[in-house]
Amino acid sequence: MAILILHLSDIHIKSSRDSILTKAKEIAASTYGYLPGISQILIVVSGDIAFSGQRSEYEMAEIFLKEIRDTIANESGLPVIFFVALGNHDCDFKSNNATRKLLLKQIAESDLTELDDSVIDACTTIQSAFFKFRDSLESSTNVEDDKLWRTTRLTISDKTIAIDCLNISWTSDLREEPGKVYFPVERYTPKTLQPVPDLRIVVMHHPLNWFGQSIYRPFRTFIRQLGDIIITGHEHQGNVGINIDAETNKSTYIEGCVLQRNERTVKDSSYNIITIDLEVNQFSVTRFLWKGNRYEPVDDGSWSDYRELPTKSKNNFSILPSFAETLDDPGAFLTRSGRSTLTLTDVFVYPDLKSVDVGDRRTVLNASSLLRPELIANGVLISGDEKSGRTTLLYQIYREYHDRGFVPVLLNGKHISKTSDRDIDSLIRTAVREQYGVDKLISFEQLSKSKKVLLIDNFDESPLGESTARTKVLQGLQKRFG
Repeated sequence: MAILILHLSDIHIKSSRDSILTKAKEIAASTYGYLPGISQILIVVSGDIAFSGQRSEYEMAEIFLKEIRDTIANESGLPVIFFVALGNHDCDFKSNNATRKLLLKQIAESDLTELDDSVIDACTTIQSAFFKFRDSLESSTNVEDDKLWRTTRLTISDKTIAIDCLNISWTSDLREEPGKVYFPVERYTPKTLQPVPDLRIVVMHHPLNWFGQSIYRPFRTFIRQLGDIIITGHEHQGNVGINIDAETNKSTYIEGCVLQRNERTVKDSSYNIITIDLEVNQFSVTRFLWKGNRYEPVDDGSWSDYRELPTKSKNNFSILPSFAETLDDPGAFLTRSGRSTLTLTDVFVYPDLKSVDVGDRRTVLNASSLLRPELIANGVLISGDEKSGRTTLLYQIYREYHDRGFVPVLLNGKHISKTSDRDIDSLIRTAVREQYGVDKLISFEQLSKSKKVLLIDNFDESPLGESTARTKVLQGLQKRFG
């Protein structure tokens, strides 16, 4: 059971003289070799369909894209479904009124905490032609929709697929600058509570490096945790890869090519063909480039061989808001550019540690290496001077292991005063109640210890004075945590 995605981006349709408008059949033909064994065909466009957001440009785009769709459908005998996201060229800046300009200024200078539908409506008025174009292409069934986020759900045999198309360009300006893009992450965090599909694809125009500093990290974490595949455009450089980081484990990214850089020629015109085998959870991406009289596959920016598709696992243990405040406290009141208070994650930098082995040979390693489960499996002891940042390091490790689907528990050494199994279990249950809630106690006890991470702060302040007693406690805890 496999799906094929024709990924187009940055078409920049401007006039009936655009050279790309004559290449619909050639684009469609490049999919023919992939069609055997395909169960579903999608055409995904990651923004900049038009050149300046004009209705006349979308009228030509609709004819062009439907010709591609119909040609593929006739060859395959399968329905072809569209998914289109907004780019900055899909904005009609001629209608950029004073109200929108004032709102963008306020968004740039503050969090605009009272961001509601009226603000979004005002900022998206310059995209009205796109919305009409999208509605003429896309299906309206199984859709959750507002002007910034549109989710469509498909079922193929027994597999569920969710495709999220984001409007990252709602705050775009005529002269787009890196570091200025803003998106209200908090508005969409409930999406993490929805049933997890077998495959989730997030489509947006701007890559992450275009986002403002205050929103970059929370947006990156949210999107990578949510999506199995993240498809972008804008930078005209096709690429594919897998990000591996501590916060989100693995995530797949596919960067769009430029389908039309110059309306007078199709030189450098390229796009991606993505195939995903849902049975074995593998995918491949091939970039096609115009080569004189047809589109041909090229190695640059391609993974023509199949790779394992990283999948996301939802963490059913939500941190209580009261404990989250403790974890997020940076230890000082910090703001940036008038935005709300920054959290620890916004400013944290992993320190270097000196590693001491049995032979007393010292090597320096970065504390981020502690995010490798295999490294901490047998336990790690960190010592340091007062105010050296040990507690802060534990808070950050807690957050990042939790974000990756583990269930960390933080104990305070001051409270470790007895060594019996009953007292150890009572101490752990108290911590779970305080950090996750009383309703999670049974789920925690029935969770494999391989998913549990134990963090102990202030172990040196335990009332247990004898080393044998402390050793007994550690041995008891080690039986309960991976």
